[in-house]
Amino acid sequence: MVNVSLLSDDLDDVDTLTLVAEFYFRRKYYQEALDVYLSISEKIPPTAQIFQKIGYCYHQQGDIKNALINYEHAELLNADSAWTLRRIAACHKSLNNPQKALSYYERVASMNADDLAVTMNIGHCHLELENYKEAIKNYYKVEFLDEKSTRAWRPLAWCLLLSGDFDQSSGYYSKILNDNPTAEDYLNMGHLALAQSNISKAIESYKLSIDNKCTNVDWLIDSLKKDEKYLTKIGVDISLMPFIVDALLYS
Repeated sequence: MVNVSLLSDDLDDVDTLTLVAEFYFRRKYYQEALDVYLSISEKIPPTAQIFQKIGYCYHQQGDIKNALINYEHAELLNADSAWTLRRIAACHKSLNNPQKALSYYERVASMNADDLAVTMNIGHCHLELENYKEAIKNYYKVEFLDEKSTRAWRPLAWCLLLSGDFDQSSGYYSKILNDNPTAEDYLNMGHLALAQSNISKAIESYKLSIDNKCTNVDWLIDSLKKDEKYLTKIGVDISLMPFIVDALLYS
């Protein structure tokens, strides 16, 4: 509306522009809202709220770098906003900066230690940084505080597998396979079976993975290649993989 020549003169004051921006924002017209918020930012002294709104509009459109810049401006004006800190953490996570994301999630956690979404994200950051013990500790906390939820099972099973605790990992994967398992769950169960030197179970799990994905062996071959570093980490002899693939092809 602010770009319509017949209306622009009547929509030029800050109060009216704010109403227009909020109208667009609440209806999720983020580009239109962004244009108006940027116009407002040129007319008033900087505030944390205006930078938050601009950052969020960028974020919702997938422009993570500009979102982060504006969230950081908001942080300079209000360093104690948990909302801003969470958004900054999410941006760093999207930009593959797990160490920076972790530092912000930990600041949010210091404000509310029982925020389980933040605790999960702290676990995810530790997982990306290969700090498996710290990741497991946070996932266990989520499971303990939210007994009815299964959201910590998959990252817990994976972390336990990578940390070499095969028995505990197996226990969690058994629960996962009884609760709407995905192709990736069967894939990881196959990795676990290989780590335990149970070749027949590995092949069976990989077959179930292919069936669940409704695809062919090519998908599995690509997945195995992507996971080679993890398989090596848990002690799997990579030279076995061609034989496993052959077994799947001929089964």
